[in-house]
Amino acid sequence: MSLHCLRTGELQEGLPGRKRVQSMGEAAADPGSGRQVDEALWRQNCADFRDVMDIAKSVFLALEHHNEAALRVAVEVVTDPIARECLWWTDFWFEDDDQRDQWKHIIWEKFPVVIGHATDSKPMVQTAVSADPAALEGMQQRVEQADTACKAAQQQKKIAEMRCRELDEKEAQAREQVRTLNESLAQMRAELRRSEESCTSVQQRLALQEEKLHEAEKHKAATAQRLAEQEKRARVAEDSCVAAEEKLKKSEEARAVLEEKLKKGEEARAVLEEKSKAAEEKIKALQASASMNTPSKSDDKALHEIAGKFHAEKALMREIGMQTEFHVEKALMREIEMLTEELDDL
Repeated sequence: MSLHCLRTGELQEGLPGRKRVQSMGEAAADPGSGRQVDEALWRQNCADFRDVMDIAKSVFLALEHHNEAALRVAVEVVTDPIARECLWWTDFWFEDDDQRDQWKHIIWEKFPVVIGHATDSKPMVQTAVSADPAALEGMQQRVEQADTACKAAQQQKKIAEMRCRELDEKEAQAREQVRTLNESLAQMRAELRRSEESCTSVQQRLALQEEKLHEAEKHKAATAQRLAEQEKRARVAEDSCVAAEEKLKKSEEARAVLEEKLKKGEEARAVLEEKSKAAEEKIKALQASASMNTPSKSDDKALHEIAGKFHAEKALMREIGMQTEFHVEKALMREIEMLTEELDDL
């Protein structure tokens, strides 16, 4: 069937030749061998145009080195499952008489088929005039055996093709199931990854909350300690306030005493000032009388005594005033400093 598309004179000028396309109504059978072929499968096998072009170029290259008849016979031998077993003979087949005779018979068996394909006629078996009837009978038996083996092989091939189709369908179903399982597995992995990320995020938030709680407990303990210290300081401050109030009261009492003393000092100072004024008036009167009369020694002495007493009393009065002011100012400064220290402690 592979040479059915070749015609004499089609391979010329380096071109692979025109292909003869069977119509859909023709029987898809090899007119020489009676082989039944799967036309749909053969059409599918010829769907790869590049592959067919490469094969055609290879055949054309073989045609360039050999003649057309030998090429057609060789193609028939190659495409025959039984006849092509001779291709596995050793390189010394030509020295073997049996193999050489068998190869000759195979060539003359395929030659009528090639002629039938080339002339588009029913193949006629050509035999030599001096052919041996026993050889022809053996050849006919081999042909029948080959036909039987070919039919059995074709049946097995159909069964195998059916099984292959079933296996292909099962494989497609299995691939679909695997794809579905892979998609489900990918979704489960994505969900697991999201769950792990969520779990990690929750753990991180939980650790952060625990750390914040620990810090809050520390802050609470520190706050409680500070409150206790502040309460202690408050109690000390209260005691200090009570003591300060007592000291302030005592200071006020001391101040009142000092003010009383200062008042008495002022009164004494006023008395001394009055005495001083009286003494000054007396001295002035004495001086005036002395200027008018010539003073005696006794009067001059008395005048000097009075002036000395006056100056002594005046200096004493000044000293008493200064001491009083100094003591009062010192006492007040001491009280102010004590009150300032107590306020700083509070």
